[in-house]
Amino acid sequence: MNAPERFDTRALAEYVDWGHGDVAAPIHLSSTYRLPGIDPETCLEDVDPDEGEFLYGRLSNPTRHAVERQLADLEGGEMGFAFASGTAATLPQ
Repeated sequence: MNAPERFDTRALAEYVDWGHGDVAAPIHLSSTYRLPGIDPETCLEDVDPDEGEFLYGRLSNPTRHAVERQLADLEGGEMGFAFASGTAATLPQ
């Protein structure tokens, strides 16, 4: 029987590889991303980071998405959210 992984093991081992062979999550500094075939009338809420779709850095980017997924996994949650400041986390949606 396998023992459950410890928190520190999961913190290091659960990194999602974005297909580039990175050992650690890369930091994506771009503010905009090319999304081939997107309809200009597409609602921004329909862009799905879980499918690797990123359009504008303030909405989502690969770095923040990786952090959010990692936090959710470590906390045993379904979703994680990362904000630029504590104030941003308290603003109504």
